[in-house]
Amino acid sequence: MANSTIPPTSTGLTRHQQSLDVLVASEAQYHPLFTESMDAVYICTLDGNFVSVNPALLQLFGYQRNEVLAFDVSALYADPENRHRFQTEIAKTGTVRNSPVRLRKKDGTVIDGLLTSTVRRNANGEIIGYLGIIRDMTQQRRLEWQILEVSEYEQRRIGGDLHDGLGQDLNGIVMFAHGLAEKLQERGLGEEAKVAAQILQYAKDAADLAHGIAVGLIPMQLEQEGLVAVLGDLASKVQLQSGISCRLEVVGDENVLLWVNTPTLAIHLYRIAQEAVTNAKRHSQAEEIVIELRATDETLTLTIRDDGMGIDMPISTHSRMGIYLMQYRANIIGGELEIQCGDDGGTVVKCSIAHRGDSTEGL
Repeated sequence: MANSTIPPTSTGLTRHQQSLDVLVASEAQYHPLFTESMDAVYICTLDGNFVSVNPALLQLFGYQRNEVLAFDVSALYADPENRHRFQTEIAKTGTVRNSPVRLRKKDGTVIDGLLTSTVRRNANGEIIGYLGIIRDMTQQRRLEWQILEVSEYEQRRIGGDLHDGLGQDLNGIVMFAHGLAEKLQERGLGEEAKVAAQILQYAKDAADLAHGIAVGLIPMQLEQEGLVAVLGDLASKVQLQSGISCRLEVVGDENVLLWVNTPTLAIHLYRIAQEAVTNAKRHSQAEEIVIELRATDETLTLTIRDDGMGIDMPISTHSRMGIYLMQYRANIIGGELEIQCGDDGGTVVKCSIAHRGDSTEGL
């Protein structure tokens, strides 16, 4: 949607009435969009008062036209922070594209949407309102959540098979190879004993690898000990396996940290941290990785930062897929994911979630 300038209709009207006339003229200009769009479309003043809405918006939110025109757009926001973010973004560039937003219908139902908007200007170039399009993403988000749940189930199943099946078989081979090496050595068959010892070492390495993969697929401590314990374990394992300094920092309100142990919320935050740490370990050439969990009365923020090459480095296909999955997971739990360069270099991955008290709505 390109910015548009439409001249005032009458020099004798008040400045406010001129602005309304310009906005009404926008509806005529975009009439096919209003009448035919399956998405909710609206025009509002700079203060957020609706000037015009299309039938799809009325159907989506369950209001009558006269009801909508009696209040401003902020009444539709389930999370006031979304409204603040929209105002900040559109003030910078004049356009917002596909901004995630949580909205509330007349019956109180909260829906997930994507908001695209552009400013409307008068003949003097002054911003007088907005043209916005809201796409209902609730069903898509639900399907994404179900896909991730299936993925999580399959990871747990595979992890269980590795731990209880392959892992046990490899441990059996380790014991058998150890006994064989001892017997061969006792019988003076030194060369054969060396071969058995090599088999023993290979079996041990394979068993350790299978155990490591299984633990990565099934964060066993998550349900028993909570997200903080599992993130601490992740940091310890990264440092032990890679030699990269990795630590967990926890700051904030204890009640929010208890809320974060909601099962669905905790597993998705853990997977975001796991993916970000893995990317940093494999691709950033970092010497230090910090996982931070910060909780306030209003917001929970998970941050993973490193001192590596930064986000301008070449990104592999696997890493891009990992970034997409992190974004999906953040959306599923009603969060926002940011990936950017750190102030002192390196990469910062940040997932922020508005604290909704004891509610697990959407989770």
